[in-house]
Amino acid sequence: MNRVERKLIARAKAIFGRIAPCRGKTFTQCFLVQDGKLQFWFNDSTGNTHLLYVDKGTLN
Repeated sequence: MNRVERKLIARAKAIFGRIAPCRGKTFTQCFLVQDGKLQFWFNDSTGNTHLLYVDKGTLN
């Protein structure tokens, strides 16, 4: 897991508190690069799914 992915996880925890990977996934599997963005999908403590992302251009 790279620095940007760890930052997205930290941001998710800061916003939502306890988070978990989407069902059947690990946190590493919850990242996706699509449409020029690094996306992080996760569930909050109530089981609702959320998405945080950063533009791929900011990854350098």
